[in-house]
This record gives sequence, structure tokens and C-alpha cells, in this order.
Amino acid sequence: MLRPWIIIFGLFAAAASPAWAQQEATLSGHLAAGTTDSVLVTWRATPFDEHEHMVGGLPSASGEFQLQVPVPAGGILLAQLSVGESDTPVFLEPGDALRVKMHEGKEEAVFRFQSADGPAHAAAAAANNYLAEFSRRFINDSEFQALPENIHLTEQPFMSFLDYRQKQERKFLAGELTSDKVTAAFLAFADAEIRYATANDHLTYPELRTEVVGNETLPIAADFYGFLRDPGLLPGNVQAGASPQYQEFMLNYVHYQARKAGLGIDNVGYYPACYQEAGHLPQGAGRAVVQGMVLLETIRNGYRTHAEALLADYATNGGAPAAWVQQLREQLAAHRQYAAGSPAPLLPDGLLSAQGDTVLLRNYAGKVVYLLLWDTQKPACQREIPFLKALIREFSGQPITFLVLALNEQEDAWRKLMASAPPLPGVQVLVPSLARPTVHDTYKLDAMPTAVLLAEDGSILQFRARRPSHQLLRDDIRAAFGRAAAFRAVKLPIAQGQLTKAE
Repeated sequence: MLRPWIIIFGLFAAAASPAWAQQEATLSGHLAAGTTDSVLVTWRATPFDEHEHMVGGLPSASGEFQLQVPVPAGGILLAQLSVGESDTPVFLEPGDALRVKMHEGKEEAVFRFQSADGPAHAAAAAANNYLAEFSRRFINDSEFQALPENIHLTEQPFMSFLDYRQKQERKFLAGELTSDKVTAAFLAFADAEIRYATANDHLTYPELRTEVVGNETLPIAADFYGFLRDPGLLPGNVQAGASPQYQEFMLNYVHYQARKAGLGIDNVGYYPACYQEAGHLPQGAGRAVVQGMVLLETIRNGYRTHAEALLADYATNGGAPAAWVQQLREQLAAHRQYAAGSPAPLLPDGLLSAQGDTVLLRNYAGKVVYLLLWDTQKPACQREIPFLKALIREFSGQPITFLVLALNEQEDAWRKLMASAPPLPGVQVLVPSLARPTVHDTYKLDAMPTAVLLAEDGSILQFRARRPSHQLLRDDIRAAFGRAAAFRAVKLPIAQGQLTKAE
């Protein structure tokens, strides 16, 4: 994985107007006559936009093309220009008019930009020539990236690698750009990209190396994180906010601060604490982006009521454009049904256990429920049988119910298993044929076995829990007791700046 130019989105509007008024930039050029390569500019219109926006098409018969690209008034657009299978990043400000040339290099296409209107847009051309060449020299060369190989280095060699890369990048920056060649916005962007890419690789090195290399113990210097005290690095400034590297670094920084406070990602107060830390960033779009990114993580991975409360705070106090808030609301709506803290989907009426008892989720109120959905004829499910037996024995006498729903097409196979001695423990249920499609749809089954872990109040803890054979499932179950109450006990913000550290 190489260092990306555009981490989350392509649009950053500094001091954007409430209406997000649009202006345009123009990209034109010439390809070989008769070419079938399409020319596209793609971007994401907001930080939380799930869909790419694009303008483009085929060149004319003579090879000419011209694209009008919308750019927010008072802002910039970070996007990708693609010609056939070749691409390059582009940095556009309102009114830019650029002429694009492309020729095939030894290993990849080379893009060059010229002002389309004499010297009027020379600054935009210089900026995009720098981006194209910087991308070719550094971004697309794995030798200058942490992954895949450099992350294997131990601390001192890795720090030497970062220092060497930054010196080479700054040497290139100084040789290509001066304040009279490009706009102040681009110079700040280019400087921030280098600075925060280095800081981000430094910050994430211990965790990333452990993840890639495995269980190898890596000694870290006592002052490894001392660079965070460097003047101007934190909390940064509005000028740096346009840089995707700044945004990614700040997101990783708030996670680092939460871990430093002793909160692991499985802690019930983890995401609220990250949201609180993001609120300490500078005022303006930079903070709104990072705080919104934490909120998006909460929506996708955290507790539903936390996400709802944090979104309400963000909408009122986050300083984000209405479009950002709306897209986060759409994300919440899309994830709400199966998020942690949401009521478990109901089971079909009329289910009976192997012992003839009526099976309803509310019958198990006050207990954790491990719900396993399987087909006892499938080899992957049969493999789980001895692990399920051992799991149920291990938690015998504890406040947990193991509810096992069989969706067998051949019902006799299930009955034969139930008649075996000793009987399979847990609450065993055969789902009638007419109810199976409902269970499949309700629990979004794309493979079996599938497990769901429910809290004592019937809410979801893990919509995709581990299988019985997974050793970490025991830890998940132990952590599940009382977890719903612990989630509800986390203090949430009532206004920006009034957050209480999660216990």
C-alpha cells in the first residue's frame, strides 16, 4: 500500500460559504487523433460522500478535449485526472484554466500542465506539474513508503528512512516551488503534505509494525513520541487543513490520545473520548473534518446511542456545512438497524425448541444471548459442533443463553442430530421452511455459520460475532456481561467543549 494523495475526499473549502457556491476550473488538452481513451476528473464532494463525482468523456475526432470542473467558491478541489489507465492528482482553484499534455514514459505516463491563457494561470500550472512529478518520484515509488517493506525496519533505521525521505521531498519542493510561482494556498498544502506524512508514519509506526510483523517485541525509545511537542505540529492550523495527510495524521493522533489515556478500542468510552479529543483541534473546516471522521467511525463501529448523541452535538456545534451533517445522518440511518445498542431483529413467530418450548428473544431478558445460525449439513457448521459443546460447558451456570437456529433444507438431518446421545446442549431450534427466507433477510446471512452476540437487554453487541471455534470468543462473552449498561453509563457531550472524559 502506497501513501495516497487523497485519503478521505477530494474537496476542501476553506471558509466555505454556507451555500457552497460553485465556480469552475477548465482542463483542456490534446490526445492522438482517433484515440478511444476517456478523460475523467473524479473526486468526492464532501468528506463523507460515499459516491465519486466525475466529469469527463471522449476526446473529439481530432483528439481535443475540454472539461469544466466545479470548484467551491473560496476553496480548492483535490481530484484525480485519468486518461485511459493513467492518472495524476490535480489541485484546482476557482477560475484555473490549464492545458494538459501526456506522454508515455518508460514505466508510466508523464503529465505536464501549461496555462491555457498565457501567463494568467502559470501558478496553477506550476502547482500541478509539481504534484505530478512529486507523485511519480515519491508516492508511486514503494521505496519511499512505509509499506510494504520499510515497516519491517527496527526503530532507528525506520526513523533514518523517514528523515531521508523528508529531506529528499523538501529538496524537491525547494527546487520546484517558491512563493512567487504558486498561490499561498498551494504552498501551504505542499508543505503540510510532506510534514504530516512524516509525522503520521512516525506516529503509527509501532502499531503498524506490530500488525504487519506479528508478535515480535519491538523496543521503543522512551521519547519516541517526543516529536509531538514540535512547535506548530499540534494542533496545526487552518492553512494545513487542506492536506489529506494532515487530516489522516490528526485522526490517528486522537486515537493515540485515547490509547494513551488507557482506552482500548474495545472500551465502551473509546469513540466518545476520540470525539472529545478531536474537539481540541483548531476551529474551522480542519476540526470539522477530523471530528466528523471520528463520528463516522462511531456510526460504523461504535454504540448506536453514542453515535446519535455525538451527531446531534456535531450538527449544533461542529461548524460543519449542512451537506456534511446530512451525509452523516444518512450513514447513521444506513447502519442504525444493526449497530451495537440497537434492538436485536425479531425472530419469526412460532419457533419451537427441540424440547417444544416457544422461542422468543424476550424470553431471555436478563441474560446475554449467543445466537448461532447454521445448517447442520454444511461441513463448516459440523466442524463447530465440538467447539459449541465445549463453549456451553465452560459457561454453564452463568447468565448466558446459547440459542442455535438451524436453517436446514433437509430437516431429517437436524432431527437425527437432536436424537443423538448425549443431546446437543443449548436451545436448539429448527426454523420451518416458510420462515427461513425471513431469517436470511433479517440477519443478512451470506454464509453459515453466522453468530450474533446480544446484551442482557436484547440489544446488539456484535452483529457478526466470532464462531464457537474462535479462541477469542470466550473473551468477547466475558466482556459482554453488563456491557450494555456500561455503554449507557458513558457520559456524552451536551455542547462543544463540554465533553467529559469517558471512564
